[in-house]
Amino acid sequence: MTAFRFERSHTILLGTAIVLFLLVSFSTFDLLPSTSSVSTTSSSSHSFDGSNPKIQPHKPGQPLTIDQRMARSEASWQRYKKQQKKALKMLPPGYNGWMTDSTKDHKMYVVWDFFNPSYTCPWDMERIGQLGDGGKWVCGLSKYIEFSEMAESGEGASATSSSSSTKGLSKKTEEDGEDGDGAEEDDGKHGDKLVVYSFGVRDDSSFEEVMLSETNAEVVAVDFSVGSFGKELSPSHRNRSTFLKIGLGDADEPHHPEAPFYTLSTIMRKRKHTYIDYLKVDIEGAEWGSLGRFMDDCDDGVAGKKGGAGKKGKGKKKGGKGGKKGGEGGEDGVERSIARRGGGGGEEVEPQEKQKKSTMPVGQFSMEMHLNNDAEFGFHELFDFVERLEGFGMRCVFFEVNYWAAWEQQPKFVEMVWVNVNDERSVLWRE
Repeated sequence: MTAFRFERSHTILLGTAIVLFLLVSFSTFDLLPSTSSVSTTSSSSHSFDGSNPKIQPHKPGQPLTIDQRMARSEASWQRYKKQQKKALKMLPPGYNGWMTDSTKDHKMYVVWDFFNPSYTCPWDMERIGQLGDGGKWVCGLSKYIEFSEMAESGEGASATSSSSSTKGLSKKTEEDGEDGDGAEEDDGKHGDKLVVYSFGVRDDSSFEEVMLSETNAEVVAVDFSVGSFGKELSPSHRNRSTFLKIGLGDADEPHHPEAPFYTLSTIMRKRKHTYIDYLKVDIEGAEWGSLGRFMDDCDDGVAGKKGGAGKKGKGKKKGGKGGKKGGEGGEDGVERSIARRGGGGGEEVEPQEKQKKSTMPVGQFSMEMHLNNDAEFGFHELFDFVERLEGFGMRCVFFEVNYWAAWEQQPKFVEMVWVNVNDERSVLWRE
């Protein structure tokens, strides 16, 4: 009897052990083979189209790949664009972009509701530079640091993404950037240095100092209103920094009475750069015309290319309309702008994914937008400008209000940070 009880207990224990083993096995391994495996391919080696990524299934317990993170962010951006289009149809006639509660759906909107960041930076977001006005946000500073460390150790950074030659960047101050005779041929690869352009320095170089101290970047700063970098720049970084006392404009005007003005494409060509890793622009309203001209050059395939200097742009140097594809002006321009996007029965625009496939040789772009909402540049021109940026693959990942401008008046000035999801050369899209 005792032996029978022992055998029965042994059998029960053995059966329990087998059941537990099977439960653990089934929870650890897939019973059926997956119909689609998770991609582990680096973005530097696949067919890169960040604005139309293939959504890969995510296996529980595994971290998201860069492709999966980009796909999720792009889906979020596309949902936001649908909401944006719906809200545009609800706006009242004559909407000027500041604030309204007179919409057809009885919702309240302000101008910046239509430009919120809806794409997520896949890495760290860090604000560098001084507190308050002057500091700038950077997506993936850690990736720039990692790239710089790899380059310094000789681990083949040049085979991963894209920059350019860095010839002619050793002078402390130059009047008009006339030291170059044309950009290097763009081979689509990254050199061993990051390239940072900073337009609008004034008396603060805290942003440039951090980029120089944390990475191996070559920094080109441009500002015709001052004569040199601010006191924050360390003397030890002078050999990797260049200050140009010139202005950024929509046309090349070397004899302009205020200072020599050049387009961004011309400055890149003279500096022998074919690509910019981080572009910072804070030029008090002149951004619309000068960057509109740069987008024109990107459309024409001459931005950052040898011989890509132009003579005349469509925008205006002081707050122009954003180049040849900028918004329409006039008192009823908003109605035309909204109608063009489907509001009020107007002509539908071509879907974003079917627009031009022009490339912009910029990995990340920080811009303080100055919206005075005057006859030259208002809500509808801003909308056109942003949609045009998005057509190049630019996605907004951060937004900061300049509270100095908003304290006693409308929130006219905001800082926006964009990343280029169509840029296969960007350091940001490396695993």
